[in-house]
Amino acid sequence: MDTVSTVRGSGWVAPQAIRSPSAFTTYPLCPSERVFSIPEPNKMNTRPMNQNDPQANVELRIRTLRTLWFALLLSIVVYYVVTIFMKPSGEPTPNPTLSLALLLAGVATTLVSFLIKNRLLSRAVEQQQLPWVQQAYIAGWAVNEVAALLGMLDFFVTGHRHYYLLFIVAACGLLLHFPRREPVVNAAFKNSGF
Repeated sequence: MDTVSTVRGSGWVAPQAIRSPSAFTTYPLCPSERVFSIPEPNKMNTRPMNQNDPQANVELRIRTLRTLWFALLLSIVVYYVVTIFMKPSGEPTPNPTLSLALLLAGVATTLVSFLIKNRLLSRAVEQQQLPWVQQAYIAGWAVNEVAALLGMLDFFVTGHRHYYLLFIVAACGLLLHFPRREPVVNAAFKNSGF
């Protein structure tokens, strides 16, 4: 069987002539070796996504945005879990003034994130630039994430017992930043005006 080569010690069999269509199926040399089989070319789903299909492009953008949004929401949860299992090194110095300043800064950055996102979204719709919609959401989410990072800072520097309020502010802001279909569709398709 000359279309199969075995890498000894690794436990798998690889085709030698991957370029020839006849070498797409491999068979075990002995029962103890694992074999990875490459599907026949006519059974593979190799259809490229039609980049010119605007509806498919819109759906792909929305799915990508929602995946990123969910990952950022989980990152806030991970920050909180880290604060549960890790304790600050040394004894943090309680500083209620700093904790209040961090809380106000976190609320302010969350509010500013909405202004940034809305301004960039309106510009994307005006210019009919679909990639700018994704940039608008990501910029808003990044500024919103500052509140959660300030919560981590509050926990490790001051050890304030209400440090989690900044995580709640960031999570609420991110929930309100959920990517909607409307801006993506408006940026992708020209609106017919009267």
